[in-house]
Amino acid sequence: MIGRSLSQRFLVLGSILAGCGVAAGAFGAHALKEILDTPMLQVFDTATRYVMYHAFGLCIVSWAIDRYPGQSLAKSG
Repeated sequence: MIGRSLSQRFLVLGSILAGCGVAAGAFGAHALKEILDTPMLQVFDTATRYVMYHAFGLCIVSWAIDRYPGQSLAKSG
């Protein structure tokens, strides 16, 4: 039962993080395009991608905790 609760927490956290990543990406693509120069926009784009990778990773860990119960997956989140 503990794994299920932890899995749900990771899924919610991953979903919130993904939403923030999408919002940050949209903000960078539309609002920051005229403010920042090209190298800084590329840095912002890279940071946004990393946020999305981490969000996806949390969702994968959430799925794996349900599929393969054990303490090692709980620690990886």
